[in-house]
Amino acid sequence: MLTVVQLSLVNRALSRLYSQSGCGLEKLQLETAERIERALATYTIVAWRLLWLTYEARYNPEAPADTILSTIEWQALYCTVNKTSTLPEHPPTIKTCIFWLAALGGFLCRN
Repeated sequence: MLTVVQLSLVNRALSRLYSQSGCGLEKLQLETAERIERALATYTIVAWRLLWLTYEARYNPEAPADTILSTIEWQALYCTVNKTSTLPEHPPTIKTCIFWLAALGGFLCRN
């Protein structure tokens, strides 16, 4: 069961997905309630997963990525970001993967 704070954070993540990302929810032109429900269900799962990844990166940044991502997920992320098909011997850290995901989403990492 979600607490009020957790529910608020999922809602915030969902609103950011809708308003700030390249997800293009407004471009889907959802014309029926059923389509809107399906899209909302999908985006809710994405928002929850991003929120969970963010917390793991905050509390366990040096843990290997395979503790939160499947092998195929971190390998696909590694190959996409590094534009290579050669994989490292060991998975990157959670912190590194979060920065890669953020960069793919448009985060510029400016100070």
